[in-house]
Amino acid sequence: MKIRRIFGISVVSAFLMCGSWAIGGEGHDHDHDHGNEEKEHVDEVRLSTDEIARHGVKTQPVKHQSNGSSFIAPARVALNADALAHVGSPLSGRVVELKARLGDEVKKGDVVLVIESAELAEAQGEMLVRHAEVKVAELAVAPAKRAFERAKKLFEDHEGIAEAEMYRRQTEWELAEGKLAGAQAALAAAENRLRLLGMDQAAMDRLKKDQAIQWRFEVRAPIDGKVIERETTLGEWIGADRDALMVVADVSRLWVIAEVPESRLAEVKEGSAAWVEVAGKKEIEGKIGHIAEVLNAELRTAAVRIELDHSDGLRAGMFVRARIGDGAAKSVLAVPTGAVQVVEGGPAVFVAVEGEENTFARRGVKVGKQLGNQVEIVEGLKEGEQVVVEGAFILKAEMGKEGVGHEH
Repeated sequence: MKIRRIFGISVVSAFLMCGSWAIGGEGHDHDHDHGNEEKEHVDEVRLSTDEIARHGVKTQPVKHQSNGSSFIAPARVALNADALAHVGSPLSGRVVELKARLGDEVKKGDVVLVIESAELAEAQGEMLVRHAEVKVAELAVAPAKRAFERAKKLFEDHEGIAEAEMYRRQTEWELAEGKLAGAQAALAAAENRLRLLGMDQAAMDRLKKDQAIQWRFEVRAPIDGKVIERETTLGEWIGADRDALMVVADVSRLWVIAEVPESRLAEVKEGSAAWVEVAGKKEIEGKIGHIAEVLNAELRTAAVRIELDHSDGLRAGMFVRARIGDGAAKSVLAVPTGAVQVVEGGPAVFVAVEGEENTFARRGVKVGKQLGNQVEIVEGLKEGEQVVVEGAFILKAEMGKEGVGHEH
């Protein structure tokens, strides 16, 4: 005999169930509790780990974002010119050490390469000569001054010294002071040359004391950043005319240059918010730092610079899309458009059930404005709740399959 299944329950099973109702009240209470449990979970869908991976089901927390009107403009990612440094050498010499390679992170003051330079040695030698001349000139000033002062006193006391002799000694003192001033000026010039070559005052003081000339010159990073270009090799002879031996850039703070049509420039304000779309999904928030004063004559667009606090997957040279707002926006809860599904005639999302792995509950929501690839959520969600943003249609389909039994 074939046992026919009605809505997933066999006739025999139904008969046994009826029997249990007739025997006593306990069976009835048990079924009643089971019914409540099913009711509690009627809007939930559970998937296996394999199904989640296969269908690409992903969640992300509900976040706030601006609800201002906005428009999309084509853009390109560029290096931040305020966080970019060309590293050169102020003197000629041969590269004897390369301390930083392409892609290395460096800190301001780190040695990136070392040069052996005869020019540096010559400049130090010049400074030592000028320093010695100052010492000699200083020794001549004091005796000349004392001689003049003694002659002056003798002349004023009428003690037999001629006026001409007094003036001769005064001239000798003034000449000694002049020589000292000239020597000090020459020393200052020599020290300034060494400062331009990167030597600080402490290093010059050591040089004066130790008289030890250094041939090696250390080229240091002027900013924190990453070495993005290196245009020299070990053993290469370089001159001061080289624009950049290395380029260091802080790639964590990039610029995005958006080409905004002339017709939309009135909507753009410096300091207002803007968003850069990455890979068609994620958006990075920034602010407008500058609007070009001159339009591109061919495209009739103005270059608008968007400044970002972090790069997060962006690289200089990338083409991206910029969403620019009007600056008169407020912060609202929003989710990606794909997270919202129409279920039983109304908008709904699927929220990860806390404490139940791979389980998602349908949640009816009230939606507001469309915000680019996001939609405003007016009611039904709280910030931080994990919402299915990819693969929500799979959960809707699974719920539809389960709902057939419930409807009957």
